[in-house]
Amino acid sequence: MISEPPQKSTWEQWYPLINDPGLHAAGVEVGARAVVQSKGSPKIRIVFRAGKRKAEVKCVHVAVYADSLESLPPDEELARSSEHHRVKLPPEEHFFALNSYVAGIAEVGLGAMFTMARKAGDQSVGFNSLMQQQLLQALLHVAPAAALDFCVWMLDDAFKVEGDIPSTADFITHLKTTLASHKHSPLGFLARLAGDTDREVRIGVAENTRTPPELLARLADDTDTYVRRMVALHEHTPLETLVRLAEDEKKVVRLMVAGNPHTPVEVLARLAGDEDNYVRRAVAGHTNTPPEILVRLAGDDVRFVVAGHQNTPLEVLERLAGDVDADVRWGVAGNENAPHKLLARLAADVDVDVRRAVAENRNTPPEVLARLAGDEEKLVRRAVARHKGTPLETLARITGDEDKLVRRSVASNKYASREILVRLAGDTDEEVRARVARNQKRLDLKETYGV
Repeated sequence: MISEPPQKSTWEQWYPLINDPGLHAAGVEVGARAVVQSKGSPKIRIVFRAGKRKAEVKCVHVAVYADSLESLPPDEELARSSEHHRVKLPPEEHFFALNSYVAGIAEVGLGAMFTMARKAGDQSVGFNSLMQQQLLQALLHVAPAAALDFCVWMLDDAFKVEGDIPSTADFITHLKTTLASHKHSPLGFLARLAGDTDREVRIGVAENTRTPPELLARLADDTDTYVRRMVALHEHTPLETLVRLAEDEKKVVRLMVAGNPHTPVEVLARLAGDEDNYVRRAVAGHTNTPPEILVRLAGDDVRFVVAGHQNTPLEVLERLAGDVDADVRWGVAGNENAPHKLLARLAADVDVDVRRAVAENRNTPPEVLARLAGDEEKLVRRAVARHKGTPLETLARITGDEDKLVRRSVASNKYASREILVRLAGDTDEEVRARVARNQKRLDLKETYGV
């Protein structure tokens, strides 16, 4: 115990966790820290460290009654948070109080502290559920493997002593949820937690990348829709389970199956006929959806998604380029597989968003970009000014554009020539000149160092 306060702005004292063998073997220490501030009380923290890693827990100071318990008035609270009841103490007293508390934790052991807190039930102050959660998160940061073993031990101990833990115990629920979602949790515990009464715990298991296929198949029958949603999205969900979930009564579950990047073609084919528009839309946007399914969906109200798909056949793109719906034409205009003749046709579209999509398409040919540089809409001209394929003579022409954002885009275009940048160097807009300077610097480096 420190007898006199150190003469410095930050005070610390560290203790080994001898009575917590796993944490001690991992080199975890617990410390008390107080940082003196020019105004107000010092910042007091419980800190953990292991090697170069540190994590701290913010403390709300609790005033400790120094006299005997017998002298307390009978109706007085034994402990009261100072969060809303300011306690005026010298900085060193704050540190001494915290240091005494931390030294006690180290002496008793964290495992014993958690066990006693669990038996005592939820408390408003002190080693309560919130404090326990923060300590646990700090431990998981500084020593993940040892902290995880510590969590497993605590939960196992709780199950052995008390059987099925009531879900009303906040910390135990938090502990189970942490284990359920942790990427290094033992498979045996995941299997146990998959049957937990708390939905948040089961959701954690369903989201965990470590959860094996057989456990996901079990969770696919869960009564909770959100649990089944997470199973439908999981990368390890078996094919037969995805087939089953594709028939789920909840459309949001079917939507997750349609959005799973690992969903096979045969399941996508089934979902292409789903009654829900959003499910069919997800199928139309799926990377693995083959041309034959896209042809089917090209006559659907989700055809605007089909129009932008990389696997959509050219004959379908040609048909969709003449669609009455501007959103469908916009999809074709942005499709990098669209042939040049279609892009040229869509460059004259009545809809500004369609023309802008052509100007943003990285495969749009130079002659089409040159035509769009004279578009009446500044949004289209800005896209041309940014495009890597815009001819230099076109970029030179729009250096005099009335819209300053067009000129800024030219000034930032890394394919602009030095002559173009020189022309823009005297622009009336300060931001144009600043972008020219940055682009010229890049050109200088490229010419000097070839980078």
